[in-house]
Amino acid sequence: MGSKSIAKFKVLGTLECWYEGTRVPLGGPLQQRMVVALLLETGRVLSTSRLVDAVWEDRPPATASHQIRKMAAHLRHRIPGGAELLQTESAGYRLVLATEQLDLSVFEVRLHRAQEAIAGGLHENAIQQLTAALDLWRGPSVVEASPALEPLTVKLTEQRLTAFETLMELRLERGDGADLVAELRQIVAEQPLREHTRGQLMQALYRSGRQVEALDEYTDLRKRLVEELGIEPGLELVRLHAEILNGSPKPTLPPPFSPPSAVAETPLVEPQTAPCSLPHDVPDFTGRQQELAALLELQVSQQPTKIICVEAMGGSGKTVLAVHAARSLAAAYPDGQLFIDLAGFTPGQEPLTPSAALNTFLLTLGVPSEAIPEELLDRIALWRVTTAKRKLLIVLDNVADARQVQQLLPASPESLVFITSRVRLFALDGARVLPLGLFSFEDGRDLLTRVLGKERVAAEPDAVKELVELCGRLPLALRICAGRLVDRPHWSLAHMTQRLRLESRRLRELRGGSRSVAASINLSYLAMEPKLQNAFRKLGLFPGQSFDAVAAAALFDLTPDEAEDLLEGLLEVHLLGSQGDDRYTLHDLVRSHALGLCETEEERAVGDRAMKRLLDHFYLAVTTASNLLYQGKPLLRREDAWQPKRPLKLADPDEALSWLHQEHGTLVAAVRMARVRGLHWHAVVLPYYLGEYLQVYGHHVEDQEIAEEGLAAAAELGDPELMRIATTTLAVTLWNLSRYQEGLAMAERAYTLARELGDQVGEASCLSRIGAFHNQLGNFTDGLRYLEQAQETQRSQGALREMANIAISISSATGYLGQYERSAASAREAIALYRQLGELQGETLGLLNVANAEVGFGRAREALGYLEQAWKLAKARRTRTYSAMVLVRLARVHLLLNRAEEAQRCAAEISGLLAPGITPSLSVSLHSALGLVRYRYGGDLAQVRIGLQEALGLAERMGLRLGQAESLQVLAQIEAALGTKEEARECRRRAEALFDAMGVPVGHVRIA
Repeated sequence: MGSKSIAKFKVLGTLECWYEGTRVPLGGPLQQRMVVALLLETGRVLSTSRLVDAVWEDRPPATASHQIRKMAAHLRHRIPGGAELLQTESAGYRLVLATEQLDLSVFEVRLHRAQEAIAGGLHENAIQQLTAALDLWRGPSVVEASPALEPLTVKLTEQRLTAFETLMELRLERGDGADLVAELRQIVAEQPLREHTRGQLMQALYRSGRQVEALDEYTDLRKRLVEELGIEPGLELVRLHAEILNGSPKPTLPPPFSPPSAVAETPLVEPQTAPCSLPHDVPDFTGRQQELAALLELQVSQQPTKIICVEAMGGSGKTVLAVHAARSLAAAYPDGQLFIDLAGFTPGQEPLTPSAALNTFLLTLGVPSEAIPEELLDRIALWRVTTAKRKLLIVLDNVADARQVQQLLPASPESLVFITSRVRLFALDGARVLPLGLFSFEDGRDLLTRVLGKERVAAEPDAVKELVELCGRLPLALRICAGRLVDRPHWSLAHMTQRLRLESRRLRELRGGSRSVAASINLSYLAMEPKLQNAFRKLGLFPGQSFDAVAAAALFDLTPDEAEDLLEGLLEVHLLGSQGDDRYTLHDLVRSHALGLCETEEERAVGDRAMKRLLDHFYLAVTTASNLLYQGKPLLRREDAWQPKRPLKLADPDEALSWLHQEHGTLVAAVRMARVRGLHWHAVVLPYYLGEYLQVYGHHVEDQEIAEEGLAAAAELGDPELMRIATTTLAVTLWNLSRYQEGLAMAERAYTLARELGDQVGEASCLSRIGAFHNQLGNFTDGLRYLEQAQETQRSQGALREMANIAISISSATGYLGQYERSAASAREAIALYRQLGELQGETLGLLNVANAEVGFGRAREALGYLEQAWKLAKARRTRTYSAMVLVRLARVHLLLNRAEEAQRCAAEISGLLAPGITPSLSVSLHSALGLVRYRYGGDLAQVRIGLQEALGLAERMGLRLGQAESLQVLAQIEAALGTKEEARECRRRAEALFDAMGVPVGHVRIA
């Protein structure tokens, strides 16, 4: 259901009453005067005689009192809800309105909020509040039309002008200038003798480069003051005039002579003494601007009793934010501002009962202790009666659960309640939740700056950045660090950062005095039931940044549904965060605390078993994904692997790829952890299956890291078979890093291990890789010999994937040697095998080699058809590596067919691919193809030459002879076009020498 419709009144302009978008007629001039008088003293009883004076001034008729009663009845009938709004009292009448029902009330609230914002240094917020307040004025107030209300006219006018001047002052301070001139001229026209506004206009004109006009304004004001009042301008304006005359870089005036709410401090309603039990506001409140704005906006919300739950993990600054917002809004709640700590998570103390909390509140509101009943239900009834007509702001801090606060909510429809809690309060109907995340880096840096000073923070920017991150951007951790640095002025921020780097001691560093991050987290932990505590301890073991219920089920040895129940329980107490619909995160400091709870021998044993289950889950999942994406890869089995109660299901290659995109970071971290915890088999096998995905999608650094971890783990274990697997895995990794000489040595080492083991399949696998390395180094004849040996063995074993890989490598070698018939036949064999396996990347390579053969035969148009098929496959898997390989060949074929537009389109895409993530050897090929297109169709040849020279140097460092030859033959053309003929001849000579040494004839690579 929507909120109840209410009548709203406007007096800042013409008198208006509105209800559900329709203007409500209030009657003639007399009725309107009566309404204005009541509106200006909303909530206060106005006697009949007072109303008579307001309506008729000094000449009332004899029947004035009778007419007042008739007008009151008439207004009750005209105004929707009038019987409730216009109340008859023994002494007269009272109009009862909520703040949002009267524009003048909203105006005063916004002015007060602006004043609070200015006091808190929130100038942008103050600008927004003042702008919104002044926007409520629609013209001369109706108050100004009634002589009887002249004192109020003076107050309102001064209030508006002071607010305007304060707004202009803030905007000038922000750097505004020219855009203020029109607004200031309008007010100066209304108030030509008002010195402060005139001074602001002078500032705005001067900042806009209009010095003469600024000086003219001073001259005009001085003339008016002398002629009309016989006085000179004030000293501040004289000083400003002198600064402008002398060309001061930034002439200024002091702030307006009274605060924005100066008039509001003399309210129309007589102030009542209101109790305030709010704690002190921190003087260095920092950050949370968006959340603070959301809390402050509640004051003008139209909903009834407003309840907002500020929820977050311990140390997030919930109480600080709630108190700061309450202090800022205090003036808008004249009947009291109450605070109570309900001890929901206070060590050594039971949570405060609703009965005890009600007793404290009733005493604070002035109810005598003897009048407070003992029974809870009676106290609740008394609380509701006491608060029914009061406008209160209440902060319920440190709440244990919704039941603790349900009976503490006030009955007044105009009250505001802030609730802070570490748990999610689902059962609190009608409450709005404000979750607090972590600080941004900027907020963290600002907090350090406010505590430590600008100079100290500015001197160590790198240390500041690392310190904020090591503190997990948690406000409590940052405050503790800042406090320690204040107490130790000889410490640098870099020193503090160094102390925090070691995770095992980080939480010990994050404590100071009575404050401790570990203690704060532990309060939530201790409040949980044992099964949640057990789950929390195990989650501390989890590698990576996020996880789902399936992975957690492995840690817990439960079904995914059972695991999800526990995860949701931890989420409710903010020890976990959520990421998307079905993933969870653990804050770094929370993880450190969970690990610290597992230091007993028994807990370490439990953790070892949990970690083994998790790694078994990853092994089963990654082999499932690998088998869908890269079918035919040998399955390395582990007989004692843990079997999940409900295994992860991946329906097809797309789903497998999506899972790897999501989990690859966690899998990399899992390899590291497997080695650290002595689970060597997992440290070897996970890289074996994960490596191909990492290589294809450009995660080369992570691929190298886990391959090296796997080799180290195999060496530590001393298992020859695992050593052979790990050595082969690292060899393939080095291939994708374009470190071919090292890779060849590693493949030869793996071959030796396979021979020692008598593993013929392993030997053949190693021989195929040795052959591929020789191909890449330009030793095509040697490479072909190794590949033919591998092929003979693999044909007898029937390993489709290995046979397909060998066929591709043979196709490449024979193609470079100009044996195009054999190259095409081998490529087609590979394509058939890859299609049987359902592997798109391998099929893409086969199509490329068929296209190369067609170019070698002089059939460029037929080659284009194969390349277009290859392009579709490369785009289907969205891999930069394969897309780049296809683009290189496409560009060359378009050049052969004189298709300028298509070649240049390929060149544009190639330019976009020349970025980190592309392998060095492929980068060499991209530069060569780009150079050919630029040479043929124009471009900055000098810049192309630079790129080719860099590619040539890269190829030389890698020992990549084919890449050197390709770069040199294109450089020869570029040098010739630039007129450096000697350099062109030298490049041509070197290229031909390399091609001849490799046995590469004119064909798809070597240009005639």
